Amino acid sequence: MIPALFLNDVAQYVHNRIAKVSLNNGAVQLSEFTLKQVSGGVVELRYYIPEGSVATVSKIELLDGSGAVLSSNSVTIPITTDTLMVQSITVQEV
Repeated sequence: MIPALFLNDVAQYVHNRIAKVSLNNGAVQLSEFTLKQVSGGVVELRYYIPEGSVATVSKIELLDGSGAVLSSNSVTIPITTDTLMVQSITVQEV
């Protein structure tokens, strides 16, 4: 069993690596988060996708400071107004 403290440390490491969000293979990059925190082994991110920046989001990638992809998700999200995104990464033992 992995102690909760260690899982939270790993989540904190992930949190510290995330620098920006890339949409649609780099068509839009966002570096401002309305919330970026770690609690109980969960990294929680909140950020806005501005209306007009992209019509539909098909891919969301989390990038580190050098631009390396940390996480990639295929999605289909139409953007018809400023859109608040809530994304979480859970660190857990399997």
